[in-house]
Amino acid sequence: MSDRADADRSGSQRWTRRRVLALGSGAVAAVAAAGITAFELVDHGVLPGKAELDRLDGACSVPSPPLAYQPLGPAQQLTAS
Repeated sequence: MSDRADADRSGSQRWTRRRVLALGSGAVAAVAAAGITAFELVDHGVLPGKAELDRLDGACSVPSPPLAYQPLGPAQQLTAS
């Protein structure tokens, strides 16, 4: 009997190139998703570290002034004829 036939009978599975690439790319995608999620949570102030993140990406941590809107002008109501 060959080694492959013995391995198939014993139930052990070989690590094929396709399986390694699939697991590797899945792991890379999971780490990237976790990193992006952590970045967004820190950026929105949910997790601590916003000052350090601002220093790393060059952003300013000084709060911006509130938006000021101009008063509304006269309204016109038109009817379709």
